[in-house]
Amino acid sequence: MKSWIGALSYVAGGSFAYALNSKFTFSGHKSLAEIRKAAISYFLCFSVAVLVDLISRGVCTGSYFLLVSWVVSQGAATVINFLLQNVWVFPSEASS
Repeated sequence: MKSWIGALSYVAGGSFAYALNSKFTFSGHKSLAEIRKAAISYFLCFSVAVLVDLISRGVCTGSYFLLVSWVVSQGAATVINFLLQNVWVFPSEASS
C-alpha cells in the first residue's frame, strides 16, 4: 500500500510540475504530443529513481545508507528530468 501512495504522489507532483513548467518556465503549448512527452519523461525519471535507489541500497552500507541511496536516486532522476524537459518535452524555438 505504501508504494502505491508513493507512486500516486509522484504522479500528482509530476502533473503539477508539468502544468507549472508549461506555463511559466518553458511557455509550452499544452498539446497532446507535449503532454505525452511529459508523461513519458516523468515515468522514465520515476523508473530511474527506483532503479538507482535499489542499486544504491545494495552498494551502500553503514548507518546512513537509506539517506545516501535516496539522495543519489533523486539526484539522478532530477538531472535526467532536467535534460528531458529542456531538450525533448519543451525544445527551444531555435532547435525546432
